[in-house]
Amino acid sequence: MTSDHGVGGSTPFGRAYMSWFVYILECRDKTLYTGITINLEKRETAHNMGKGAKSILGRRPVKIVYSEVYNTRIEASKREYEIKTWKRDKKLELIRSGSSMVEQRTLNP
Repeated sequence: MTSDHGVGGSTPFGRAYMSWFVYILECRDKTLYTGITINLEKRETAHNMGKGAKSILGRRPVKIVYSEVYNTRIEASKREYEIKTWKRDKKLELIRSGSSMVEQRTLNP
C-alpha cells in the first residue's frame, strides 16, 4: 500500500514515522538500478559521490527517474524485489507510465 505523506511526519500518537521510497535510477550507460531509501535526494547524491552500490560505481553520473513511496521498509523491500525481477522493458514501461511519486525526469536519449 502506498502513502501520500512526506518524510518526517507524525502519527496521531506523536510518534514520528518515515516514508520509504523504492526508486529506479538511470546510469550514464543507461543501466537501470533499483533500490530503497528514506531520502531520494540524499540517495542520488550519495550514488553520484560513489557511496552506493558497487555495481554502479563506474556508471556515474546517475539520476533517479522513478520512485514510489511506502509506509514501511518491509513494503518497500517487497516492491524493490518485485521490480528487480523484471526485464528492462517492463521497468522502462513503469518509468514511462508517469505514475512516479517524484517529478518525472527524461531518460537519457
